[in-house]
Amino acid sequence: MKNVLIIYFSIANPEPLIERALELLSPNSGKLYLLFYLEDHIPKTLSSIMAYIGFLGEKVKSDMEKSIIDNYHVQVQDIIKDANIQAKKNGVELNHYSIANEENLSDFLKKNNLAFDYVIINHTENEYIYQAAKNNDLQILLHAYKGKCELYSDGLKSD
Repeated sequence: MKNVLIIYFSIANPEPLIERALELLSPNSGKLYLLFYLEDHIPKTLSSIMAYIGFLGEKVKSDMEKSIIDNYHVQVQDIIKDANIQAKKNGVELNHYSIANEENLSDFLKKNNLAFDYVIINHTENEYIYQAAKNNDLQILLHAYKGKCELYSDGLKSD
């Protein structure tokens, strides 16, 4: 039985990643894991920029941060729901996790005793989010799964 992990640094255009993961998994066997990585400084950075240039007061800034995070969580739930439908059609078990940027990716995987046959990573060209994708933990993960890892940028396969 195979295990495939999709790491979402970007939640843009998630369908190709789910389709690819299901191609890698045999019908009626295997497990698909979704890991959503929330880079929590992004909403703070965006609202701080807006406040700095005078568009927002403290209350509006705080509301904006909350709104960005809430919107992200709604989108994640939609992705999980769609992935669950596809996984059930293919007889594949689905598991999902979310971690924030202060958590160490390697430690999270070890703590949850997670090992994979294949890893698919969706990152973004967005400067702030992409910095998280270049951290040492991810580089270690990429090295560990060399030849068994695919990179996507906002849902499009990277070369």
